[in-house]
Amino acid sequence: MNLEEIKQASIDVVERRMTEIRGIDLDSVSDFAELDKEIDALNERARDLEDIEKSKHEMRNKINSGIILSNPINKPIEERVTLTKENYLSSQEYRSGFIKRLLGRDTTVEERTALSIADTENIIPTQLQNDIMMKAKEYAPILNDITLLNVNGNVKFAIEGVVNEAKAHNENERITAEKDTFVEVTLSTNEIVKMIQISSSVKSMSIPAFETWLVNSLAESVAMKIEKVIFKGTGISEAKGIDKITWENDKNAVEIEADKNTTANDIYKLFGLLADGYARNARVYCSRKTLFQDLLGLQDKSKNDLIIKEGGTYYLLGTKIDLTASVDLHEVILGDPKKYAANMPESTTVKAQYDIDTNSYKYLGVAQFDGKPGIEKAFVKLVKKSV
Repeated sequence: MNLEEIKQASIDVVERRMTEIRGIDLDSVSDFAELDKEIDALNERARDLEDIEKSKHEMRNKINSGIILSNPINKPIEERVTLTKENYLSSQEYRSGFIKRLLGRDTTVEERTALSIADTENIIPTQLQNDIMMKAKEYAPILNDITLLNVNGNVKFAIEGVVNEAKAHNENERITAEKDTFVEVTLSTNEIVKMIQISSSVKSMSIPAFETWLVNSLAESVAMKIEKVIFKGTGISEAKGIDKITWENDKNAVEIEADKNTTANDIYKLFGLLADGYARNARVYCSRKTLFQDLLGLQDKSKNDLIIKEGGTYYLLGTKIDLTASVDLHEVILGDPKKYAANMPESTTVKAQYDIDTNSYKYLGVAQFDGKPGIEKAFVKLVKKSV
């Protein structure tokens, strides 16, 4: 948006644009100065609109109490949505009150009313929760691919296993139903916590700027922790990771001797171990080092098209490669991420505390997450033996 457009923008337009900016990949920005000017202008417009709303509120109070007119008047009934336990988290009053409380600022009567409805203190507003999850999925792409529920408390559900293909049918012949398989998965709740810290200058930040900082900080730290447990979680007081599947050579794993290098035949063998039903939606997961040290060197245009790159994304035998530091060096995991079942309740909380020793504010983000491979045979692994 240009500066003139921002000066005329409504609060909805300002917030929508700030949400778009939060999702920008900074590596792709060519003019940081221009983006910085836009952000400053948006923050200034947000402050102006907040002042205007405050003035309107004071004016309404004067009108309703009859101060402006010499004769008493009947108080008009404002059209306002009644806040309840079912809708308060998505209200503007709760959102602004939540941020102001974290910043240690005064809240309005309406904001305090919305905050008082919460059963648990400091539950993140719906819009911020959505922003955090959207940003977290940028940091940890596997969150886009797994079967992820948002249900409070323990949850039990079925995840689809093998789906039998449709068969041709001759007229008048008896039809015999074939049973598709489902695996029941039970998940509990395990805490994921992250402490983030910022200097006392937080007090001078505008509400939109603070929201951006809070969303980015929590999203990155929580996403990295969740991604790690999806791959490496022990299953004890945390999610069970894909890496905790029991791996057997030639059954669901390809083992490479410690003194050997990965070969193209190892990759072919790995793909051959994955059943067709799971190969359809499969992804390849490995570290950046593994990609550049082990895999790219296998490409030989005269013999194969093992790896191709399209638009910045690498594909191994036509299967998308997602890079993650949560898979060890020299290892590759291939599988259908939809067969990993997870639950992340929406009731993420943030608690704030001033630290006098460092003249800073600490914010503790607490989220719940549990997961496990619902169907273990949907994953295979290339693993290098240790020395």
